[in-house]
Amino acid sequence: MVDRVDKNEKRTDNKNISSNIDSRLLLIEQQIKTLPSNDTIKQLTTAFNYLRLLFSQKLDNLEEKLLLATNNNINDAATQERKRSLVFIGSEESTLSTECAKAAEDMATAVVVLDMLDVQSQPNAVYRLGKPNSANNGGRLIKVVLPASVFQHVALGKWKQLRTDIRNKAKYKRLLIRPSLTKEELEKDREERNKKWKMKEMNNITTRESNTYQILLFTESWLGHSINDPQLIQNLPYNIIRSDRQSKKGGGVCVFLAKNISFLKIDIPKNKNFDLCAFDIFDSKTISKHRFILVYRPPSLTNFDENLELHDQLSILCSANFSTTIIGDLNLPKINWDTKSSTNINQTEKCFLELSNQLKLTQMITFPTRENNVLDILLTCTPHIITNIQSLPPFSQNDHISDHLSFKFQLCFSQEQQTSLTKLDYKNANYDNINTYLSYIDWNNVFSYSTEIDAQYQSFINILKTAIHLYTPIKKSKSLISKLPKHIQSMIINRDKLFSQYQNNQIIEKINQTSQKIDKEIQRYYRNRENSKMSKLETKYDFVANFLKNRKTNIPTLIDEENNPIFKDNEKAEQIAIFIEKTQTKQNSHYDITLKNPQQKINNIDISELNVFELLSNLSNKINESSDSIPEYFLKKCSATLAYPLYYLFTKSFISSELPEKWKEAIIVPIPKTLNSSSPNDYRPISLLSPISKIMERIIYVQLVKFIETNNILPDSQHGFRTSKSVTSQLLETFNDLTNSIENKEIVDVIYFDYRKAFDSISHKKLLDKLTNFGITGALHKWIASYLSNRKFKVKIQTSFSNTKSIISGVPQGSILGPLLFILYISDLPEKCKTKGVEIKLFADDLKAYYISKPSPSFSSTLQNFISNLEIYSAQNDLFLSTEKCKVLHIGRQNPKSQYSLYNSLISSIQKEESIRDLGVHFQSDLKWDSHINIIVSKAKKVMFTIIKSLKTNNPHILLNLYKIYIRPIIEFASPIFNPYLKKDIEHIETVQKTFLKMLGHSINDPQLIQTFLTI
Repeated sequence: MVDRVDKNEKRTDNKNISSNIDSRLLLIEQQIKTLPSNDTIKQLTTAFNYLRLLFSQKLDNLEEKLLLATNNNINDAATQERKRSLVFIGSEESTLSTECAKAAEDMATAVVVLDMLDVQSQPNAVYRLGKPNSANNGGRLIKVVLPASVFQHVALGKWKQLRTDIRNKAKYKRLLIRPSLTKEELEKDREERNKKWKMKEMNNITTRESNTYQILLFTESWLGHSINDPQLIQNLPYNIIRSDRQSKKGGGVCVFLAKNISFLKIDIPKNKNFDLCAFDIFDSKTISKHRFILVYRPPSLTNFDENLELHDQLSILCSANFSTTIIGDLNLPKINWDTKSSTNINQTEKCFLELSNQLKLTQMITFPTRENNVLDILLTCTPHIITNIQSLPPFSQNDHISDHLSFKFQLCFSQEQQTSLTKLDYKNANYDNINTYLSYIDWNNVFSYSTEIDAQYQSFINILKTAIHLYTPIKKSKSLISKLPKHIQSMIINRDKLFSQYQNNQIIEKINQTSQKIDKEIQRYYRNRENSKMSKLETKYDFVANFLKNRKTNIPTLIDEENNPIFKDNEKAEQIAIFIEKTQTKQNSHYDITLKNPQQKINNIDISELNVFELLSNLSNKINESSDSIPEYFLKKCSATLAYPLYYLFTKSFISSELPEKWKEAIIVPIPKTLNSSSPNDYRPISLLSPISKIMERIIYVQLVKFIETNNILPDSQHGFRTSKSVTSQLLETFNDLTNSIENKEIVDVIYFDYRKAFDSISHKKLLDKLTNFGITGALHKWIASYLSNRKFKVKIQTSFSNTKSIISGVPQGSILGPLLFILYISDLPEKCKTKGVEIKLFADDLKAYYISKPSPSFSSTLQNFISNLEIYSAQNDLFLSTEKCKVLHIGRQNPKSQYSLYNSLISSIQKEESIRDLGVHFQSDLKWDSHINIIVSKAKKVMFTIIKSLKTNNPHILLNLYKIYIRPIIEFASPIFNPYLKKDIEHIETVQKTFLKMLGHSINDPQLIQTFLTI
């Protein structure tokens, strides 16, 4: 035990010391006064009084420090004790007569429990918390103090494994064990456990019911910003809509919709007092709509004005000219929905009753959902489309049981049926037979039937498809509906049979036990599946990536220009294709490039069969889609037999300056920039090109880059897509200039420019003219001209395609040559826009310009002149700057914070407390790194929490490997730039690794894994 120091006693001792010192000083002062009076004595007296005052202040400071140190020691000792202590809950009080006997019995109970938990140590102390006579169901808490924190860690780990077995014994059926916590820690722990339970229960429900229910709606979801959508969906066939509580704990609503349901999310302003989300679903046959509104009103919402806000929101959402249903929990137990009346009516209840009457809503829930009250609602204006309403038992898991019944219902609505698809199983093809088949092909004879490259290439593809058809098995595509093992499905069926007998208490207990067994079996099934995925290199990273980013999110319902919903995949694809086609730029015919005759030229490319073989051998193992339907994996497996025919086709293509049409076709897969967006411009087009054409591009790229770098064609300011240059090299140059300006007491304005759809906007004719001026001529120039001309694309969504569209501008995105051609296109920008004193930095299409100078009235005019030059250059080269995305950063204490205009609109400034993201690094006006470090630490922790909470494994080697792959790169990216040197920044960054190791340590229960963890 720690001796506690009484503050009053210590303060009394200090007063005694002070009193003794004062009496001695007084005696000396009296002796001084008896001496002859002169100036020396007066000075000595003054000095002595000053000394006494100073000494008294020092003594007071000493007293404060002594008390502070004493209290800190007490707090440290108490903290250390908590770290090695356990708390037993639910252990009944001893009935023995004496306090010593009761304490001995508690000690014996603790020892027995610790033995069952395999804790190889006796407790230092065991005692009850609280007053002996306090009323406490199940007895007061028992605190067990252990010799070291490692014993607490082992005990808690073993409790997780063995608690079911221990609680099967009658004496310990109510036993719970937790670490010793402060009041604040206990409240936080309770909140975190509730969040964890809610999320785990949602995961269990969505997993076991994904083949039963098309829509799952949850109130009081308890979700927050630290939990992302992929972590909730876990690769299940659902889209998600959620509205999380912003400020207070708890609350929130969440909806899971099957991916084959066409829906449109309704944007609703956030409100801190209640939780609300809404969405429209579309009938695929009748093209009719139905709106669902999910609401949670907390019982603490007593202010009438705040309730009126909810009333108004519901009224607005229900004003649509089609059927509406409100589902959720209003927490209004006094309302009698049958008679539309209220006992002891108040304003709030009257308000919501009037709303239901005005909207002609019918309450479909006729049974109590909590005790004897109907708290949950299913209010609809079209009761005929909602049928088969049934109550379900409350959600339950381990020690948590919800106090609300759940319910299910059937909605009479049509939806698109998912068809079973088949595809070629390239991974299990017989490549020995395929290569033997291809080795007997006389390719010279095959290609002799036509002199056209397109016909020759089609013959080549047909032969490959024949070989694939003969020796590649077919497999069914994975169903969107996840199927659980049969024994788990049987358990779910048995549990469902018990629902009709729910009012029986014994049945209730049996249902809860069955649900818990189902959840455990589901967890075991997914743990085994996870171990299988994580043990294979080809599936490991895709499996983890599914938790970090939902890459399979389908396209939700889109809204066209006339505000009509589009929910069929082929119509969505067409709508997005039309938007992409509109973003292309027509050439500005008023400006042409002046052609030159450079001394150094490149007009030919060397192609060899060996080079083709090497490139084929180094392809990835992707089963990627393309216009010619030949994946990289197949080409890699057949690299030896395909090297010659591809060498022939590449040579033929280059000599004739013609490309097969399939090489010019792109399949575009739209990736949403934001979840559940209904606008076609909120999708990023990802181009899938023929892997064979990309091999040809790679051959040209290598030799073209060598010519460009040898002849210094590209400006030094361009750091994108170049050897020996990178994001870091560009930012180092910029940061060096900025810090030098601060040291020289100069001011800087940095303007960040953003080009709109830059890669898709460049003029093909002007690009070819610029290539000529660089010395790229002859057959190579003609081949590139053919490469850019007559290109086409079509958009793919699921298995549907849009109509084929033409590409009239831009370079192919997703290609090998595209980025190189783009930086060649804008390589004259620094020279054309040259302004004295202005530094230009480029990384592909990311452009920034800054001007460094001593403060002067004409400071801003220099950069404004540069902007004028840039406007002219952009117009001449068919590029357009996005004014709303351009920003200016002001640096320097004496900076006048000048305003700049682009296209007659002001460029917005970055405020002092804000930062701007520059190639992944966040810059502030004071050149400090607080903002950047906060952002990367927050992002790294979010990824870390997602990985640890989503995966079932606690193997330290696997988790440490994932930490190095997914988390460390976040905090190490461009670290030479911000290079933390302040202690607070270093410690802040190190919290990522410390938190990871702490979470990793707490997740390990196996003693062997603990030893492995300690060696890390």
